[in-house]
Amino acid sequence: MKKRPIVILGAMDVEINYLIDTIGPCQKEEIGMWHFYEGNIDGWPAVVVETLMGSVNAAVPTAFAIRKYDPICLITQGTAGAHHVDIHSRDIVIGETVAQSDFRETGTRPEGGGSDVSKWQYPGSEFLEDGCHVMRTRLRSDPSLVRLAQNVPYKNGHLVTGIIASGDMWNREADVIHEYRQRFGSECEEMESFAVLQVAKAFGVPALAIRIISNNELIPGEEYDRDIGVLGQQYVLDVARAIIEEHKK
Repeated sequence: MKKRPIVILGAMDVEINYLIDTIGPCQKEEIGMWHFYEGNIDGWPAVVVETLMGSVNAAVPTAFAIRKYDPICLITQGTAGAHHVDIHSRDIVIGETVAQSDFRETGTRPEGGGSDVSKWQYPGSEFLEDGCHVMRTRLRSDPSLVRLAQNVPYKNGHLVTGIIASGDMWNREADVIHEYRQRFGSECEEMESFAVLQVAKAFGVPALAIRIISNNELIPGEEYDRDIGVLGQQYVLDVARAIIEEHKK
């Protein structure tokens, strides 16, 4: 019986290049503007997907990957910005929950009345479940995948299980970051994980969100560092190996 692959998704070159080198030599396939790199992890088939940045860019190749490869699971991973001062560069967040942070309804204010982020509401995205239309702001990573990831050692920082805020924004204003932290309880923010989990849920495929902290706007000196992405990919590969070993049993 042909082994079903594990699919790992990342938006930018600094989030996938190490993975591609490790699973190589790869067969590269292009579908539209998205790239799929087919290789293996210790003899088990693996596909690395370059999604490009943003939720739409993440959702489309996720659907392609599910239909084309019938994977055992998806891992959406990459870099993220911290949401409070206790999370630092090189720390890794296992996204037990991913909150959609950019589908919002503002409060009603007159012209010239400014804006008040505390009045924003987040109705969530629409899902069709058992014939009913449901709005969801939060999605959970597969619990069994979360448990496997929690047991994978990581030596370059702290390993945190928590909430990832996901949406098409890069927030650099401290007040907005604090509002998100209070609203969602989030450890960090990024742009792709909710979209990946949304598509995975629609197709019934287990998925896991993992992010390494590349910057913390609340702490002077912890500015964006592209090179940190490699450390995240190394950890993700160890998680993938743990998942593969579980499937061999």
